[in-house]
Amino acid sequence: MALCAALTAGMTLPATLLPAAAQTAAPDGSPLSPQDLCRADEQLLEIMVAGASRGALLVRLQPGPPTAALIPPEALRPSEAGYAAGTVECDGQQFTYLSGQVTVSFDAVRQRLVLRPVLSRLTGNTLDLSGAAPRPSMATQPSWGVDYGLSLNAAYDTPGVTTPAALNGAAYLDVGGAADQLSGTFGVIAGRQDSGAFTYRPRATLEYSLSDQVSVGASLNASPLSGSPGFSSSEFSGVGVTLQGGFGGVHPEQTVDLPLESDVVVYLNRISVASARVNAGTLRLLNIPLTSENLTELSVDITDETGLQTLDWTYPALDGALPPGAYLAAAQIGVQQGQWITHLQGEMGLPRRWRVAGRLSSDQSGATQINVRAVNAGPGYAVQGSVEFSVTPTATGPDTRTTLGLQADRTIQGTNLSVFSVVPVGFWQDSTVGVKISRDLAPWSFSVQGSTGFRADTWVLSGTAARTFGAAGAVTLNAAVTPSGWRVGLGGGYAPAPRWTLGAQMQASRNAPANASGSGSFSAAYQINPGNRVGLTVRRDDVRADYTHVGAALAQIGVGLKAADLTVTGAVSTVNGRLTLQPALERRAVLLRTGVPNLPILVNGAFAGQTNSAGDLVLTNLTAGQTSEIRVDLNNTPFGVTVGTDRRTLLPPTAGLTTLDWRENFQVYRWVQYRWSPTEPAGYSSVQLGTERILLDDEGFGLTPAGVDLSGELLSEDRQRRCAVQIRPSDETVTCR
Repeated sequence: MALCAALTAGMTLPATLLPAAAQTAAPDGSPLSPQDLCRADEQLLEIMVAGASRGALLVRLQPGPPTAALIPPEALRPSEAGYAAGTVECDGQQFTYLSGQVTVSFDAVRQRLVLRPVLSRLTGNTLDLSGAAPRPSMATQPSWGVDYGLSLNAAYDTPGVTTPAALNGAAYLDVGGAADQLSGTFGVIAGRQDSGAFTYRPRATLEYSLSDQVSVGASLNASPLSGSPGFSSSEFSGVGVTLQGGFGGVHPEQTVDLPLESDVVVYLNRISVASARVNAGTLRLLNIPLTSENLTELSVDITDETGLQTLDWTYPALDGALPPGAYLAAAQIGVQQGQWITHLQGEMGLPRRWRVAGRLSSDQSGATQINVRAVNAGPGYAVQGSVEFSVTPTATGPDTRTTLGLQADRTIQGTNLSVFSVVPVGFWQDSTVGVKISRDLAPWSFSVQGSTGFRADTWVLSGTAARTFGAAGAVTLNAAVTPSGWRVGLGGGYAPAPRWTLGAQMQASRNAPANASGSGSFSAAYQINPGNRVGLTVRRDDVRADYTHVGAALAQIGVGLKAADLTVTGAVSTVNGRLTLQPALERRAVLLRTGVPNLPILVNGAFAGQTNSAGDLVLTNLTAGQTSEIRVDLNNTPFGVTVGTDRRTLLPPTAGLTTLDWRENFQVYRWVQYRWSPTEPAGYSSVQLGTERILLDDEGFGLTPAGVDLSGELLSEDRQRRCAVQIRPSDETVTCR
C-alpha cells in the first residue's frame, strides 16, 4: 500500500556559535573555548557515532578528564547537526566543536573517539499511518469451479423390509466463477419428495464488489450476497446490497528511538504499509490502525550503518466486534412466491460497549415484522433488551402485536446468574419470566433454571449436575418438572484408549395422562485416521452404523434398522490452470480454525457443522448486515478438549474467504503411554507437567496436552521412583531419560 509520509526536515550545521556552548571546562572551571581546543594535540582517530564508524579522521583531542575534542564536519551526518555547537578554524582547517550535552570518550587502546547518542538533540521524524490498515485486495485471480451435493434419506416401516416406506432426497450442481471484483454461480437444485414427486429449480447469483465496504448483487431462486447456495432451496429472486464501515480504531502513537539515519519499513499484520528514509532521533508513528477481531501486530524493520534490526509491538483487539461508530447494513428487495418482499437489517456499535441492531421484513400483503435490540456485554456481564412489532393481515383487519424482551447475565465469583422475561404488550397473561443459576466447582458443575407464565400450570423447573474425570470422560444428570409430569436423564462418555470414544444415555419421563416411559442408547466411535471415522449406536428399537469422511469431499453414510441416509458434498475448482478438489466452493464465507477435530459449532443457536480433521469449519450463509454469535456446543464437545470461552461475536464476511483463527482458545489432550524402561509400563503412576498432574492407568496411559513439546517428571504411586521425561507432539510412547 502506498502511503505518503510527512517527514520533518532536518537541521543544518551552524557556521558559528558562541564559545559558551562549548562541551567542556578549563581546569579552573571556566568553559574551555574552541580556541583552547585548537591548541590540543592533533591525532588520527576512528570516530564512532552511536556505534557507527565514520572512519579515521584528524581530530584535536584533549584527553581530560573530561574528554574534549574538535572533529571534522564530515564526521556528522546532516540529521546529526544537533550534536554541533559551532565551528572553529584551526591552522586554516575547519573543525566542529560539540554541544555540552554530548558525551565524548577516548578509547586509547582502540584509538577511537566515541560519541554517545543524545536523541533530544536530534530532529527525528513523523510517519502518519492514517488509512494504512491492510485491506484484502479486491482483485482476485480468475477462477472457476463446480459445486456439487447429493443427499438421500430412506425410512422403513418394518426392520428387514427392503422397500422403503419413504424416500426423499436432494441434489445440486452449480458452476461458479470469479474475476477481479465480479463473481457468480449458475446451476440447478432438484429434489424428490416422499410422495414420489420430483422438483427442480434453476438458480443463479451475481455479485460485484464496489469496494471492501460495499457489495451489490442479484439472484434468481437464491439469496443474493450470501455465498454458494448449497442445499438451500429459495424462491427469492431480486437484488441486494451490503455495506459496512467505521472500523477505524487507532492507537494514537508509538515512538521508535533511532540513533542513526535509517531506512525503515513499517508492517501491520505482516503487510507492508509504509517505508521511508528518516533522520536520526525519535521516530513517531501516529494513528496506527487497529482491527476489531484479532490482535494488531506492528513491526518496524530498521536498516542503518550498523545493520538490520526489527522491533515488534502487539495491540489488543478493539473493545467488541463493533467498536463505537462501526456499522453493518444490508438490504434486499425482490419477488418470492409471487409477492414482492423487502428485507432491511443493520447493526451499529455505540460507546461504552453498547450495540444496537434492527431488522425489518415486509411483503406485498402488508405483513410486516420489525425487531430492534440493544446489547451491552463485557467481562462478567451481558444485558440485552428487545422490542418486536408485527402486523399480520387477517379477514377482519390487521392483527398487531408488540413483544418486549429483557435478559441480563452476571458472573459473580464463579457463579453465573441469568434472568429473563418475555412480555407481549396487551396480552400480559402470556408473559414469561425466568431465572437460571449455574456454578462450576471443578470437577463438578451445577445449574438450575426455573420459569413461569402468568397463566395456571405454566411453570417449569429443571436442573443439571455434571462430573468430569479429567479429560477421559464425564457423567451428566439432568431433570425437569412441569405441572403435567417429569423427566430424568443420565448420560456419560469415556475415552478408554486413543481413537476410541464410548457413550451411554438413559432417560425416563412422564407426561399426564400418559404413563411413564423410558429409553436408552449406547454409542461407540473409532477414529480410523484424521479423515475417517466410524460409529455404532444401539437403541432399544434400532441399531445404526455411521461412517464420516472429511477430505477433498465431505461424505456421511448412515444405515440403521429404520432408516438409511447418505450425504456427499464437494467441489472441483481451477485457478491458473491448476485443478483442485475441495469440500465446498465458497465465495463469501468464514474459515473458522480451532485446531480441534469433530468440534460441534453453533451459529446464532443453530447447528452449523463439525470441524474437519484439521479442526477447521467453513461457515456460510451468515446474516448480512448483522453480527452473528458462534458458540461451541459444550454438550457434545469431544473428550480430551478444554475450552477457554465458548462463544464470540463474528462479523459477516465480505467477498472471498475470511479466516478466523480461534486455536488459542482450545487445549487438546491425547493418549500417551509412559514407561520406566522399554519393557516396563509405569502403571498407576503420575506425570507432573509444571502445575498439571496427569494420572496414569494400569498400563501407563495418560491423557497429555497435544501439539507442543513438554518436559516433566514421572512419579511412581508410592513416590519412591522418579525420572525426567521429554514428550514430543509425535510421541505415542515415552520412556524415562
